Amino acid sequence: MNIRDKTFYSDFKIFKVEDVLFKVPTDALTAESEVFRDLLKLPPVPSNVEGLSDENPIHLEGVLSNDFRQLLRIICPRFKSTQVLSFTQWTSVLKLADQYMMDSVRSHAIFIMDQQSDFDPIDKIVVARRYSIKSWLTPTYNKILQRPQSFTQHDLERLGSDTVLKLVALRDRLQPMENSRFGSLGLWSLGTKREAISVDFTEAIEETLSDCYGVFPSLVSSLPLIIRFSAEIDSESKQSASTLTVNAPTDMFIFAAEPSGFPTTSATPARRYGLRKARAGRRN
Repeated sequence: MNIRDKTFYSDFKIFKVEDVLFKVPTDALTAESEVFRDLLKLPPVPSNVEGLSDENPIHLEGVLSNDFRQLLRIICPRFKSTQVLSFTQWTSVLKLADQYMMDSVRSHAIFIMDQQSDFDPIDKIVVARRYSIKSWLTPTYNKILQRPQSFTQHDLERLGSDTVLKLVALRDRLQPMENSRFGSLGLWSLGTKREAISVDFTEAIEETLSDCYGVFPSLVSSLPLIIRFSAEIDSESKQSASTLTVNAPTDMFIFAAEPSGFPTTSATPARRYGLRKARAGRRN
């Protein structure tokens, strides 16, 4: 009678992840995950067991094939193979380790990822929040505050406005360290609040915020879609300040008009087109 070795007699199963088939030694999965141990329990009659052929694989729903591939690279390493994964690839491993309750794989992934430097600290904060890795938060926020780059729209979308505003407030508390004899020392300290600054920002504002002047972009872009002109400026109204009434499906906007019949152009951007809201159907 032959005896199966407890270590080196592996059962293989075929998994379908998205449109990709993987043939995997089941002990690599069951050794790390109770979820897979329950999933791979065979029924009494093996006539139509899933996972024995390409035509009848075990489907893993809600899993990306690339994520599963990165997980297998860690739990099924090849002989003399050094698995060097990027931060993004390790994130795939962490994702499935968390999903399938592979505690040792999760801990290993967190340890390796924490040693890496090829990542955006914003990405690391997102991963730390998603997978509850509290130990990453403080040092990674510190890296974000110390970096030379300003916050971007992408940072705002990933971190959220509340977090970004708090980080900006912290950076605003920086103060240059000065010596009464030598002046600025080229060093910084963190104060308790933002200090008043005497620098004139006019030129920088006009250069940086020039696209923020004028009518709200969302309003302007929507006008061609919702407006129907329903009134004409009569000859009398052209001789004095008047209004041009515009109908919209539910509301209408009234443009202050000059004698020429064109909207007034005030020096104040917010009032440039004299926009005010009125109920639909009202005529001036």
